[in-house]
Amino acid sequence: MLRSGLPQSFETGLAAYKVGATVAAHQLSLGMSVVADAANYLEVGRQIWWAAAEQAGVAARAIDVVCSDEDAHRARLAGRRRDLGPFPEPTWETIVQRRTETEPWTRDHLILDSVQPIADNVVAAVEYLTV
Repeated sequence: MLRSGLPQSFETGLAAYKVGATVAAHQLSLGMSVVADAANYLEVGRQIWWAAAEQAGVAARAIDVVCSDEDAHRARLAGRRRDLGPFPEPTWETIVQRRTETEPWTRDHLILDSVQPIADNVVAAVEYLTV
């Protein structure tokens, strides 16, 4: 949407989630699995994904990945280059602001800490998703 020239705003972000959820609901209705990788820091965004699953008549599961080590988080951020065109690289100030804006979860979800060994997080995620 941003690459089409639409300005970045809450509304364009919400619209992007809705487009993604529409595709996800269709895929789910065909019996396929869907992984939606999204920030989901606002409840309204999470509800869009829950509604897509409900529309398709399937269960949804959510995994929230956090980084409990601020130094590691800062280092990862500093070394990241996504080259996503109209999407600027976040700054540490952006991360801190996003944390303060993050709304509490209202549904069950798994929290994984990215400072833990990848293998441990994969095991925890697979166990959570296959229950």
